Order: sequence, then C-alpha cells, then structure tokens
Amino acid sequence: MKAPLGNIASKFMFWKGGADISSPCSSNYGSTKDKSGFHESASTARLDVEKSATAGREQWGSPVEFLLSCVAMSVGLGNIWRFPFVAYENGGGAFLIPYILVLVFIGKPLYYMELCLGQFASAGAVKIWELSPAFKGVGYGQMIATWSVVTYYVSLMALTVYYFIASFNTVLPWSVCDDKWASEYCVHAHTNTSLLTYNMSLAKSSSEEYFINEVLQMDPNGLDNGIAAPEWRLTLCLLFSWLLLFLVLVKGVASSGKVAYFTALFPYLVLFILLGRGASLPGAYDGIMFFIKPQWEKLLEVQVWYAALSQSFFSLGVGFGPITMLASYNNFRHNVFRDATIISITDTFTSLLAGLTIFSILGYLANELGVDVKDVLKGGGSTLAFVSYPDVLARFTVAPQFFATMFFLMLFTLGIGSASGLTGGVITIICDQFP
Repeated sequence: MKAPLGNIASKFMFWKGGADISSPCSSNYGSTKDKSGFHESASTARLDVEKSATAGREQWGSPVEFLLSCVAMSVGLGNIWRFPFVAYENGGGAFLIPYILVLVFIGKPLYYMELCLGQFASAGAVKIWELSPAFKGVGYGQMIATWSVVTYYVSLMALTVYYFIASFNTVLPWSVCDDKWASEYCVHAHTNTSLLTYNMSLAKSSSEEYFINEVLQMDPNGLDNGIAAPEWRLTLCLLFSWLLLFLVLVKGVASSGKVAYFTALFPYLVLFILLGRGASLPGAYDGIMFFIKPQWEKLLEVQVWYAALSQSFFSLGVGFGPITMLASYNNFRHNVFRDATIISITDTFTSLLAGLTIFSILGYLANELGVDVKDVLKGGGSTLAFVSYPDVLARFTVAPQFFATMFFLMLFTLGIGSASGLTGGVITIICDQFP
C-alpha cells in the first residue's frame, strides 16, 4: 500500500492528466520514439490510480442518490424555522441581498471545496488530513461539534413525533385549555379576545401553555427544585427517533441513499400544500408582504451581514464534515461542481419557499386576532414550530388534523435527513480510523 503522501501525490498527478507518480521517470523523454506506448501506459496508470482511490470503499448506488443525500442534509430545520425569522429581523426582503452575495461568494465555493476534498481523498474529515497530520485536530473538532448538533436534532425530532401522534386526536389537544396543564390566563384557539375580562398582556395561547406545561413540563423555578425523572412519553419518542436514525444508517450509503429519495423530496410536497392553503386564507397577503418588504437601512448594519453569513453556513452545513463524507463515496470522476450549484440554489429556494409559507399562515393568525403580524411572531426556532404554527393549525376549520400531521411529519423528515448526514460524518471518521 502506498504511503499517504505518495497516494495523494499520485491522485494529484492523475487529476492533472499525468501518470502515476510512483512510476519511474521515462528515459525516453524528448526522444523521437513513437508515443503510443507511452500514452497507453499513462492511461493504464490513471486507471490504476482511479481504482485505488476508491478501493474497498462503498459507492453511491447512483449520482442521484448522492445529490438527494446532499439536499436532505443541507435543507433542514434551519430553512423552515430559522431563515424566515432571521430574514424578518434583518431587513425582510433587503436581507436577501447580503444572503445571496454570501451564498455566491463564500457559501457555494466552500461547499464545492469540501466536495472536492472528500471526493479527491475518498476519506472522512480526519483521514483527509493524512497529508498534514498536524491538522487532524480540525477533523476531530468537527466530529465533536457535529455530534453535539446531532443530539440537538434528535431531541427536536422527538418533539415532532410527540406532536405528530397528538395530531390524530379528534380535537387537537393544544387548541383547548385543559385544566390539567392550563393556567387561569389560558386562551382557547377560538376565543374572542375582545371579551376577555383581564389585561390582554396576561393572556397566553393554549398552544403556548400546552408546549410549556404539558409537553416540556417546565418548572417555573428552573433547577431550584432539582431534576425530575424523564417524561416517559418524550423518552419513547426520543428512543424511536434514535432507532429510526439507526435503521437509516445501518447499511451505510446503500440504505441512506435510498431513504434520501423520500427525505429530500417529501418536504417540498408538504410546503407547496401548506403554501396553497395559507395563500387562500384571509390576511395571507399582509403576512407575505410583512416578510418580503425590504428595510433598506438595515443593509448598513454589520449585524445583518453577520446574520447572512451565519445563516448560509448553518443552512448549507459547511465546516461540519458531512459534506466531505458524502463526497468521499463518489466516483473519482464525478462532476461535483454541477452538484454544488444545484444544492446551493435548492437551499436558497427552499428558504424562500418556507418563508412565504410560514408568513402566509402567520398573516392569517394576525387577521384572526385583529393584531399586527409582528405581535403574533413571538420568535423563531422551536417557538415558531411548536407554538405559533400549531396555534394557526388549531384555527383551521377544514381538516386541521390533516394539516397538523403533514406539518409535523415534514419537520421529522427534515430532521432525519439532516441527522443522518451529520451522524454519517461521525461514523465515517470512526470507520476510517478503525477499518
């Protein structure tokens, strides 16, 4: 077996169109001898290098599986519940200018670079540094950060499973105030807030109290009362999420590649259904305009450009290692530049589609409550996914259970797509070190 330095140097010579560097220098250089034998041996050397680059390593079943796996990993929960809120806070439609600039000049080039590194070396985020072992710590740092994100994603997946099961009730449980968990200021989803006998600032929606008091069972005193036993229903949902993640990855890219057909495409079906439903509701236009209306003065703030940079990195997933891992299972000649272009465009399109969908629904909620859109937008992340959006779903008069199950199934699908890519990056590092 070649030494790491010689192996990578051979690949570099092959990449440039030369022969294997381990081949002896030809003494006929510059001679008038017929070149056909030389070209034949050079072609054979290139083929040997190409075979050695992927020898003993799994390969994607098809280029489509690789592309969809990258889409499923990059297009995740950050596109659905983080981008709309970040865009609104940082200039609305004007935020698209720094976001697209960062994507074109920083995000996509880095994505392409990681794809090239992974495909070129056919190795994960640690083994790829065999050329310069001092930098292996970068790969191990990526592994630790990636695993931290995976545990966070799986916890969110457990919450979506909990809400998905609850959505099959005849009456959505967060649409009413149950005496077991509701406070005296709890407001039903269909309550006329103008008839309340107390200050409106004290009112809390039933979806908010359901999430805090019933699902999370948060103690108002924090940790002062100690740590209680795990909630058994959430524990089972967490176990189910980990088990499903294991089944997706149990056979490596052979199984995860097939699952990517669903995890990458199904969310778009749900987003278009929800957008169609949201756009048909009163107040949707106000919500969409609230989202895309540009605040040009924001472009002069450094914070806006920082938010665009962090959103681009978080959304594409650069710097974590999974992109290198996914590309390492490619054929040595695969066109990753084309894939990097498709994935970056798809990621941006998904973020915009999610923003239009979310704010069309929030516009309807604001219309129902008779307030501005900013008053119903209590935050991004879990608040948007488990408080604001369920509150809107509870107000649907037509098949609220159907839209609720579709929404939380979409969130779970996005989570499993991203988590499988991130976990695969960690597994690849371990398998590279202990083949």
